[in-house]
Amino acid sequence: MVKRWLFLMAAVLVLVATSCNKDGEKVKFNRFEKLLFETDASALQQKLMDSRSTYASPLINCEPENQQYMMQLQAFVSDPFMKEIYRLTDSCYDDLRWLERDLASAMGRARKLSDNVVPKRYFTMITGDMEDYTNRVFCYDGDLVLSVDHYVLPYTKHLGYCNCPMYIVNLSNRKYMAADCMAAAARSRIAMPEGEPTLLDYIVMEGKVQYFLEQTLPSTHDTIRLRYTADQLGWMEHSVKDVWGYFLQNNLLYEKDMARIHNFIDDAPKTNAFRGSAPRTTDYLGWQIVRSYMKRSGDSLDKLFANTDSQMILQKSRVRF
Repeated sequence: MVKRWLFLMAAVLVLVATSCNKDGEKVKFNRFEKLLFETDASALQQKLMDSRSTYASPLINCEPENQQYMMQLQAFVSDPFMKEIYRLTDSCYDDLRWLERDLASAMGRARKLSDNVVPKRYFTMITGDMEDYTNRVFCYDGDLVLSVDHYVLPYTKHLGYCNCPMYIVNLSNRKYMAADCMAAAARSRIAMPEGEPTLLDYIVMEGKVQYFLEQTLPSTHDTIRLRYTADQLGWMEHSVKDVWGYFLQNNLLYEKDMARIHNFIDDAPKTNAFRGSAPRTTDYLGWQIVRSYMKRSGDSLDKLFANTDSQMILQKSRVRF
């Protein structure tokens, strides 16, 4: 009897631990893809009607009263390719309680910095657009959507559909999920200057993201937050002066022409201007600038995210590469 009582108490404690954490944040994903693929086709429209309030988000296209929408949705969930994508995704991510716990801790730290940056609702879905890696997580107006199928790329080779390069496939890993979600939440609140942004604007914006990740995911390794390999991080730490000098010598800091600067900000296996380099060199540079700026300015996170004067942030950071 005593053993049974102890077992029941342990089960209750586990349930409590999975829904809350010491910071008081709760994170629970609404699984839209499960609703779609685990509901019988004949009952799908009514199920969507019944779940309308749960999925009433500008990021979730849910229009069950629209017959054309339902026809397209039925074709989507009955497509053999999409069925296989769902099978793979569900086999890997049927249970996301581990991610909910990680995000609950991170969002608890975020709440202490700003109420504005913490999403109100969380969703998962699958899109089938495996090559649209940049939209693996998106956040808008308090809603965060995680496209879980973007994290099963290593298991899709047999489908003969995804032509993603290996550096993208290598980032399709559960270890990046929490950081990707936190980065999306941050980007949804970072203001950008009007007009075409300069390379410096991108540097500072990504620096704000990395600063936020450092504050909210302090136990996560730099390689995960930056999405670098250990070798790429080592190269960046060793070559930061050379990269900054290259930007200055080639008058790139205030360049707006995307054709000239995209290689420094886009995901890639390397930065073409340098041998054996890391990709997205702007991320690391911006992190150092914003970290130094915040130590000197004492600004709140809201003030930092609202500040669109990248030149002022650079000057006040007094960073020396």
